[in-house]
Amino acid sequence: MNKLPHNPQAGFTLIEVMIAAFVVGVGVLGLAKLQSGFFANLGDTRVQTTALHFAQQKIESLRLFSSQSDFDRRLVSGADTCDPAATDSLCAGINATLNRSWSISACPNSVPCRQVVLTVAWTDPEGLAKKLTLTSFIARHEPVDAGVAIAD
Repeated sequence: MNKLPHNPQAGFTLIEVMIAAFVVGVGVLGLAKLQSGFFANLGDTRVQTTALHFAQQKIESLRLFSSQSDFDRRLVSGADTCDPAATDSLCAGINATLNRSWSISACPNSVPCRQVVLTVAWTDPEGLAKKLTLTSFIARHEPVDAGVAIAD
């Protein structure tokens, strides 16, 4: 009967297997940490995007006036809140309450318009205060005049 020759280099040793398992484990833990950070940033980005929409929504509503008297009446400073608990709210599903405030002032250089400075503030899940500020200028022209200028 022929015996197979014994090769001392065949296979892996126990220490090699343990080192390989350790390296793979460290890699998997690194990926898990990276993924959890990704999801945390995704939630923060969602709040920032919602805050931007909340701010733009107010600026657009301030632009809706039908006459110069309506312009003076509608453009006043104020504040309100977007509650994430309300299911029909723009803020539904985010993890922060958005506090929106806006101030109206005259435009510089005696230009017939109003400057709107709008700030949306919130606190992130880590307790850090965050805010977004938009500035816009709203001209004081009759909406009908814009149509007449285009038609001429």
